[in-house]
Formats: sequence, C-alpha cells, structure tokens
Amino acid sequence: DCTVFDQIGWVENTILASDGELNETDSLLITVLPAVDLTPPVVTLISPEPDAIVNQSGRNVFEYSVFDELSGVENCSLVVNGTVVATNSSIQENVTQAFTVGLPSGYYSWQAECFDDSPDANKGISETRFLTVKPLKYIINKKILPR
Repeated sequence: DCTVFDQIGWVENTILASDGELNETDSLLITVLPAVDLTPPVVTLISPEPDAIVNQSGRNVFEYSVFDELSGVENCSLVVNGTVVATNSSIQENVTQAFTVGLPSGYYSWQAECFDDSPDANKGISETRFLTVKPLKYIINKKILPR
C-alpha cells in the first residue's frame, strides 16, 4: 500500500508490523520534498503573425501566453533582435499577455522568454518570428493601390 503526499514538509505516519506473535505499532517521521523542476515554461506567441507588416505607430503590441506545469512563472521578457526590450513580472498563466513597445521602421526578429519560479529558474523560449515595421504612409498606400 502506497500513500501519496501532496504537502511539502514533515509527515508523521503510523506503521503496523507483526513479528508473527505480537502486533506492534510504531511511528515514523517522513520528510516530503518538493519535486525537482527541470522543465522550462512553455511560451506561445499569439501576435503579430509570422512575417507581419505593421505600421510605425509607436505602439506595437506583441502577444503571448505561457504556462509551467510544475512551478509558477516568475517573469517574461520581449526580446527584439536579441535584446530584451521589456519585462513583465505580473504573469497569469494560460492567459494572453501583451507587451506594447514602439519600434522605428525596420525589419525585426522577436520572441518571448520566460523564467519559472523554481530554484533552477528554468528558461522557456518561444519560436522566433519576424516583423517589418513600415511608415504609416506605406501601409495606407499598399492597401489602396492595386498590384
């Protein structure tokens, strides 16, 4: 018979044993340790879509979601062209989160990275997506002019 402990800490358990003639009862103190978490958070990008073209509005929104099976999520960062440009420490798991940053015209790679709150601080990294930021005039002209 096996007992599963779902609480971390000390647990006192009573064990019954028999020597064939007498029944004896004894207590045993068991230490229940937390599971070792070596698994990073799972980070999923939501928007912008891969290879998106967006306008240079000063407010580009990058959406993602994250969850960690064994631990909580400590923080997540937006990484643009290999540099962390924003960090969020108020994470809700399995909910769309967003970073809003202004980017000048250009071509960018972006991803989200998140650390869990386990003692090992496992790092989860999303896929890498690419984004083109164009001046607003370019976006309007592209939609109006036929190809």
